[in-house]
Amino acid sequence: MKTDLGDKYRLVFDNPLGQEVLADILINKLHFGCYLQEALGDIALNNAAIEILSTLGIVAKKNQLKIISSLMAINPVKAG
Repeated sequence: MKTDLGDKYRLVFDNPLGQEVLADILINKLHFGCYLQEALGDIALNNAAIEILSTLGIVAKKNQLKIISSLMAINPVKAG
């Protein structure tokens, strides 16, 4: 049975422990969500995070509206 890389990523990250590791990678190591005016290195790390999500099949053109809908369902946190 041939499994593509995206399927392998899902096998690794589609469980509570994998999601904890993925969150650490995206948030603490790759600075996911950095602002574009930050240092070029931070932008590159952010792009690496997007590439991981793309390999997982999450960030994809067909998912754009689902991503927006999911983000809008999150309760906002006031800054400060």
